[in-house]
Amino acid sequence: MMRDNLIYLFGAKRDTLEVRMEVIQVIARGIDKPTRIMYAANMSWEPVKRILNALTEAGIIVCTEIIEPGAKRAKYRYTTTSKGAKILDAYRAFISVVEECS
Repeated sequence: MMRDNLIYLFGAKRDTLEVRMEVIQVIARGIDKPTRIMYAANMSWEPVKRILNALTEAGIIVCTEIIEPGAKRAKYRYTTTSKGAKILDAYRAFISVVEECS
């Protein structure tokens, strides 16, 4: 079953790799706000927060803090790094090979 060029390899329930790749792909498409990332990846907030932190610590995505004058709190925006883009390209190539074998 295909979803935004990524497939679910092991059935309907996504594994950790698939979930993380989905988040990276969502961010690579230009969706940069945390809540929008959550909705686009079809996830709940706590797992998204953990994944965003893990991907940031790994250098796969970058979190930019935006503090607007007069705002009560900071806003955060996420973008993929070149490392994240390479990982996403490699994953897509892997998925392509898997689809050819199916």
